[in-house]
Amino acid sequence: MSENDADIFKEYLAEVFESLDGLDEKFVQLEKNPGEVKIVDSIFRPVHSIKGSSAFFGLLHIQSFSHKLENLLDDIRKGKMEARPVVIDNLLKGTDYLKAMFDRVAEGDTHYELLPDEKEFIENLEARISVDSGKEKDNFKAVSDHLNEAFLVLDEIRSSSQVDAAILDRLSDSLRKAQNLVGGAAIAIESGKVIVDRREEPREEAAVVPEVGKLGEILIKMGKVDRTALGKALIGKKPDEKTGEYLIAKGVVKKEDIKEALKIQESEKEEEQKFKKNIASQKTMRISEEKVDEFMDHVGELIIISEVFNYLEKKLSTIEGGEHVSKEFKIANLNYSELTLRLQHGLSEVRKVAIKSIFQKIPRIIRDVATAIGKDVEVEMIGEEVMLDKSLVEKLESPIIHMVRNAVDHGVETPEKRKAAGKKERGKVVISAEIQGENLFIKLKDDGAGISRDKILEKAISKGLITQQAGSQLQDKEVYDFIFNPGFSTAEKVTDISGRGVGMDVVKGAIIDTKGKIEIESTFGKGSEFIISVPVSTTLITINGLVTSVGKSKFIFPVEDVRESIRPRKGEIFTLKEKSEMVNIRGEIYPLVRLHSLFNIPTKVSEPSDGVCLIIQKNGKSCCVLADAIVEQQNVVLKDLGKVFHHVKALMGGAILGDGSIGLVLSVGGLVGEQ
Repeated sequence: MSENDADIFKEYLAEVFESLDGLDEKFVQLEKNPGEVKIVDSIFRPVHSIKGSSAFFGLLHIQSFSHKLENLLDDIRKGKMEARPVVIDNLLKGTDYLKAMFDRVAEGDTHYELLPDEKEFIENLEARISVDSGKEKDNFKAVSDHLNEAFLVLDEIRSSSQVDAAILDRLSDSLRKAQNLVGGAAIAIESGKVIVDRREEPREEAAVVPEVGKLGEILIKMGKVDRTALGKALIGKKPDEKTGEYLIAKGVVKKEDIKEALKIQESEKEEEQKFKKNIASQKTMRISEEKVDEFMDHVGELIIISEVFNYLEKKLSTIEGGEHVSKEFKIANLNYSELTLRLQHGLSEVRKVAIKSIFQKIPRIIRDVATAIGKDVEVEMIGEEVMLDKSLVEKLESPIIHMVRNAVDHGVETPEKRKAAGKKERGKVVISAEIQGENLFIKLKDDGAGISRDKILEKAISKGLITQQAGSQLQDKEVYDFIFNPGFSTAEKVTDISGRGVGMDVVKGAIIDTKGKIEIESTFGKGSEFIISVPVSTTLITINGLVTSVGKSKFIFPVEDVRESIRPRKGEIFTLKEKSEMVNIRGEIYPLVRLHSLFNIPTKVSEPSDGVCLIIQKNGKSCCVLADAIVEQQNVVLKDLGKVFHHVKALMGGAILGDGSIGLVLSVGGLVGEQ
């Protein structure tokens, strides 16, 4: 394969994976709306495309596999097959197998053959979906119950010396009921064994429902005609006859119905043309993520150089005769800085993808978990169109999916328990994404049983995490936080889904890695809500910072979090309970944080009245921070300090300043949160 062919093949695989990732959500939608033709079409198109393109690239095993799935979808589209749960189960499983096949191809596996389980699945596909699995299970249980009753009667006969007519009637009745349920099979007892001789009756061929065309689909959707009746009526239509006129003449629909349907059809055509035009006008290209990251790093260096230019411009202004050059240099540097920031913004947009890539997996996950544990749960998703940096989406996927599984497993009750509690038997999970300012908020809410404060506290005390007396003083949110401790679980039994105490600590760790946080709100008996907040920017973060000095060190505060700078008098500072220092500023009391004490830095400025105090605020909390002096205000590029410093909540990262020195960027949320 040439280099060009390899590039084309990579693009093809990327498109295939994108198509397959979106199918799970559509299958779940189809299960809820079995007659919705648009949903079937939106699934049929990518599967049909995969079948054709896989043959082009010589992936004949994938072609034959996808062809069977395509046939099944075509039957659903034409009304020959209902989108029953057993059908959806097999379509979802088939899609999983397709993903696995393409994964092997992407990894370089050139053995283009179906694995044994894939072969068994596709060969027995029709047999599995030919019966209603739900009814089959119910039938099997009923037959089993009647046969068990028959064996009980036989035991009575063996242990009794007399056999009366009543016992024989009971035996006969049980066998007859079992016989009826297995479809006319002859049942006999020979030597204490039940012999079932199934007499197969010839099955009627499924009636073929003719295609009804686009106009027909619209009429069905309008509720003007039944699909079967319409299909039968169209059997006699000649190819050159117009469908609308033919149906009016046949008396199937009224003239007004056809007019309305034609208007809808015309409107749909216009929308389709607009969509195709928009797609055609958008020029796109694929580029590797590594190249974009490298470009982004270069932009970060450009921003740092811009601050070096600012520093040089200030030095020029102090040189005798350099004022004129300094002004020209400043104008040029302003233009340079503006272009650099625009370049950074443009690259940030290139890296963004919709959070839908995570959300579209959730309906399938909820369906699978709910089915496995006998629950009925629906999902509502809000904010699927929110665009985020690709790396942030990848980091959030695992914690979100784990929380969704927990919401179904731990949160939502079984239909029986919900009914007993006066709730709807079907539970509900709502997940939403929203950007507010510089932060992304993801909220996962369920209407389940809620979190029991007493149960969590009891478990925490038993594990030695807290004493009973100290636990009674905690607020609800503080109690709920015990859930995030490693190995903490209140599940009564371990299952394949949960109960091992592994997960929520990993969830919190993953969110902390994105410099975010997670909070829990819950009302016992009514439901719970998990709220994740993370900074939107994760790759190249520029901060408009206020640079301060403490001894020989420099600290940077995000300007947006600084309310004001003051120099308090000695009488405005006091100690609370002989421990915490406080500052009284115009009647408002603030905790005092001395940066030199917090970071153990030698400095000549130890009294607030000799230095400068910055009143900072984040998330409704405030405090007063003491530094030696304010140096300047400048844009800085945030650099990660590494895992060694991740536990220091007061630090967000580091930055290279214009004079080449290093400054530590302070986390205002971390500073005020520790007070």
